[in-house]
Amino acid sequence: MTPLDEDVGDLLRHLDHPLPALRATDVMRRVATRRWEVVGRAAAVLLMIGMGGVAWAAPGSPLPPLVARVSAWIAGTFAAPVTPVASPVQSVAAPTPTAFSGVAVAPGRRLIILFRSAQVSGSARVSVEDVPDVSVRTLVGGAAFTSTDDKLIVDNRGSVAPFEIVIPRAAAQVEIRVEGHRVFLKDGAR
Repeated sequence: MTPLDEDVGDLLRHLDHPLPALRATDVMRRVATRRWEVVGRAAAVLLMIGMGGVAWAAPGSPLPPLVARVSAWIAGTFAAPVTPVASPVQSVAAPTPTAFSGVAVAPGRRLIILFRSAQVSGSARVSVEDVPDVSVRTLVGGAAFTSTDDKLIVDNRGSVAPFEIVIPRAAAQVEIRVEGHRVFLKDGAR
């Protein structure tokens, strides 16, 4: 052995220390603590998902429009909202999905259909038909509807769903507004 080996041996003997005592109760306590940490983290994740669902479903929530804008941006089609233009042309019946939500109201002497906001995408198809009531419908979850004597308010904030609007031919006056701007007017036979 060389003097260097002896020095290394002395140094290693100083580094050695006795092993800590290991008891079964300590091991069980550590396992139980880790298990509760995992359960706690899982509960936190579920709570966050639940809160996200509530935030998504709340009326007027900024979450759906934010997700729509981020999705559009990711797809590379991010654009400013387009002001909708409606024409009083009779439409040809097109196949439509069966999962709709909507409302039908009597038009009275005058009815204003007010869409709360312009949509990033989507469309509105307006038709004048021989029906007794004004009806507005969209895919399920596309909007919330509120009706008064002379107004039908469509809360479409954050929606990208298409809308179908049917106006009675006999209605005296029906006006459609988007964010307060008139986009369609049926006045008598015009």
